Amino acid sequence: QRIDHIMQHLEFPEVPYEVSHWFVINCQVPNYAPANPLWGRSVTDGPGMSLVCYSPIKPDLWRQIRKAKSGAHELLWRFLNADQMEDPEQIYNRFKLIGRLNNPENPKLQFNRTCQSLVKNYNAKPVLTRPRKHKWF
Repeated sequence: QRIDHIMQHLEFPEVPYEVSHWFVINCQVPNYAPANPLWGRSVTDGPGMSLVCYSPIKPDLWRQIRKAKSGAHELLWRFLNADQMEDPEQIYNRFKLIGRLNNPENPKLQFNRTCQSLVKNYNAKPVLTRPRKHKWF
């Protein structure tokens, strides 16, 4: 079953420095067949996997991001504080995913032709994700 707001279920490790914020990403991947678009009921929850990545943000990094001296810092600051904006969807709708396979030539990876073509053409390229599937907490 899908778990929303994963931070409520995490126990963060001790770190040897002060932590002002945590950056958490929970990528949920369904492990069931999609519903037939012509008939059948829509399946929106079921068995799946969750990849949770989290990282502490040191206070000095938080201050650097807040000062926004570069375009990247400004964009990250706007993303991290979008919930305080008048229209947060302005930022959230532009969320991109960049998947990268580091070793696509590895002979142990047995891809069919379609998969080989997808990896060759789209490896490490940004993809706009579907905003209606995002949840921000």
